[in-house]
Amino acid sequence: MLYVDIMFYQQSRKIPKSVNANRDLLAYLIWKTGIMTNEKIGEFFDLSYSSISHMLNLCDQD
Repeated sequence: MLYVDIMFYQQSRKIPKSVNANRDLLAYLIWKTGIMTNEKIGEFFDLSYSSISHMLNLCDQD
């Protein structure tokens, strides 16, 4: 099961590597549904559009 504390991601400046995978997976799942653009996903996680695009490219390669 994927445990995600959205407030943690939105309020934390730096995300520990131990929870990066959960954030990346959640962003990927949101992107795959098509309900948000990369820009909106970036706003949701307080990341740049470029960071989201890079993250999605890495997730999509697996």
